[in-house]
Amino acid sequence: MAVTAVKVTSNVVFRVKLGVDQNGNDIERAVTLRRVKPTAADQDVFDVVAAIETLLEGPIQNVVRQDVSQLINA
Repeated sequence: MAVTAVKVTSNVVFRVKLGVDQNGNDIERAVTLRRVKPTAADQDVFDVVAAIETLLEGPIQNVVRQDVSQLINA
């Protein structure tokens, strides 16, 4: 039997650098955007995060897309 994965939703997690602590370590905060349209192109998602960066207190360190799929036994 073949199993098919159908994307249900996506989340985007990115880390924002807020500064540096006393020991020289980066202070970061994770931000999650939930219920991203699963058919959205990766470039479009990245462009949205880049636009959000202009509104934040610090630069974005990395961007991770988490796709959630439903497995269907066909």
